[in-house]
Amino acid sequence: MKLLYLRDKFIYTYEDGRVVRDEYKPVKTNDYITSVLPYEQAISIDFKLTEDEDEDLIVKAEDYVYNEGALNLDKEYKINYFFHKEETRDFYYVEAAIVDIENLENYFKKFVKDFKYIDYISFAPTVFEEYYNLADDVEKGNHIFLYFDENDSFLSFVRNGKFVSSKTLSKFSALKNYMQVDEKLVIEALKEEGIVDLSMALENNIQANYPMIGQFFEEYVTKLIHLMTKTVEYYRLDKIDKIFFYSPFEIKFIEEFFQKKIDIDFELYKLNSDYDPFDVTAIHYNARHLNDEETNFSVFLRPPPFYKTKAGQILLFFIGGLILIGADAAYKLYEINSYQNKIKFYTKIYSKKKKEIKFYQLAIKKYDKKISDLMAKNLVYRRKIDEIYKDLKILDGIDSSPPLFNNLIKLDSLYKKYELDVMNFDKNGSSYTILVKSKESSGNLIPLFMKDLLKLHFRNVSSKEIAKGDNSYTSEVKFDE
Repeated sequence: MKLLYLRDKFIYTYEDGRVVRDEYKPVKTNDYITSVLPYEQAISIDFKLTEDEDEDLIVKAEDYVYNEGALNLDKEYKINYFFHKEETRDFYYVEAAIVDIENLENYFKKFVKDFKYIDYISFAPTVFEEYYNLADDVEKGNHIFLYFDENDSFLSFVRNGKFVSSKTLSKFSALKNYMQVDEKLVIEALKEEGIVDLSMALENNIQANYPMIGQFFEEYVTKLIHLMTKTVEYYRLDKIDKIFFYSPFEIKFIEEFFQKKIDIDFELYKLNSDYDPFDVTAIHYNARHLNDEETNFSVFLRPPPFYKTKAGQILLFFIGGLILIGADAAYKLYEINSYQNKIKFYTKIYSKKKKEIKFYQLAIKKYDKKISDLMAKNLVYRRKIDEIYKDLKILDGIDSSPPLFNNLIKLDSLYKKYELDVMNFDKNGSSYTILVKSKESSGNLIPLFMKDLLKLHFRNVSSKEIAKGDNSYTSEVKFDE
């Protein structure tokens, strides 16, 4: 099998497991054409569905998305669903990836103009499933893959080699705005200077010309920790085993920065190839899933051979029947005209029928709700809110220990509990030094925070003098694992 993988600047050719890259240019070919859909072009929705043998999962998922996803029914969407089920649970985790077809057509219009058809388009976060088939000696587990380029920035959660979910992260455009320079200079600064925070500058005697790079990645890591905390809680995990970071450009000191800020095994995304590792992974993924309609985002498919269509099969059957029965000319003419009309009919509705029926059924179902039903549902929700509020009052003040997983995820929960801002964070081996500031005028929040550190089995918890400021308190807290 031979296929092409299209990118803005390059065309990759795949044949029998071998990959070759050339400069992008239109070519005439009968080979399969593939590409990849960036995460930023899609909307992702995560939800759970109970297992039900009497109802199709796709139908249940579409019902949820169209009723709860607040989609504009005046638009057409391409929606693919990714299901994940644990053996010990009676429900499915679902991620719906939703793309406005108009946006899809605009994004791929260059490729469609040059090649007319695209047989398969993968979704960027799912591509990392293929990594385990290409990399050497990588054990599967709870893995986070980070993607960061000029246009896209996201997190892909892959559990035991299977894609589960994805989330957006701080983008390159935000870093460019911080630095107030053009894209080329940002990439050059990332390569030449890299990530230099205050502690790294002091330790390595480095003068940071672009301290905003360090500031950006501090915010990036803060959001990443928050998302990993949510991932561990939502999917009931013990921990995140490893983080892989991909970027098409070099970022100096990134490994040192992540190893210092996050207590999780960190590795740059690499393959034994001279080409971009993500693109190499994507073309192998596309080759493996070429005939998988459930993961294909292409709406630019080439028409099937005529003999494979319903109209073609009807015509072939008809011609065979004519040969066998030897009907008279008038009868033949009548049947030909009849089947020609059927051919036109089937050809016209072939590409739209299934999608339109499904779409309008869901649209009718959505708008076939009376105002009284909505008011009744609203009343139920209000009662539930009142019940939850009462439960929260009862639970308020109860001391619950956070789950024992990665150290920074424990600390993240305490920051939120006592509404503390982290002004500076430093980790030296198993020792931590953090500068915290309370958001309220109470001087008890920092001592209570230190008390909870002891409950979490941190050792040698101490602090410098708690300094009072305007409606806040600040102190430097030290502790060991």
